[in-house]
Amino acid sequence: ITNNGANDAIVFIKMDVPAPENRIFNHDGTVADAAYTDMFYFKDAEDEINVTANNFDSGWTLLDDLSDQTGETGEHTYVFGYNTKLAAKSGADGTATTPLFDKAQLKNIMDFNDQMLEDVNIELTAYAIQPEYILDGNSTTDLTTDLSEENLTKIAKLMFTEMGAENILDANNEMVSTAGANELP
Repeated sequence: ITNNGANDAIVFIKMDVPAPENRIFNHDGTVADAAYTDMFYFKDAEDEINVTANNFDSGWTLLDDLSDQTGETGEHTYVFGYNTKLAAKSGADGTATTPLFDKAQLKNIMDFNDQMLEDVNIELTAYAIQPEYILDGNSTTDLTTDLSEENLTKIAKLMFTEMGAENILDANNEMVSTAGANELP
């Protein structure tokens, strides 16, 4: 993500990953029980092919309270916040984030079928908000002074609420519609 705007920005990525019910053939020769599992591993450029875990860039924080990783819908949703404000564009160049990941590797799926081929898209959506005086409820605490997981989560919830975005999770990890709301959930 590159900030080419006239204002600083705090940025987020929402990533939807296909997660059909399947069994994974592990590199050690075992087969995992059937479960709703991501079809891909997300890796750093240096990760070997036998690395069987996600390796997201350390510049990004996974916002667990806003992520739906149950997969029961056949899709996992991850929400990440960038740990650093992106400065406003200065001259010809904007400020950019580091990549969330460098490569995606298809897992060794045992029960691969034609239906899985219908939706193998990884959808990434970027969001940005100006970081001036985003307050924590009725307090005078500016959430943008410390981009911790807790503060990034609060900022993202506020942003999604103001946007009228749907399909985010509330504090109880219940999927909620925020259309028309104007308070931090």
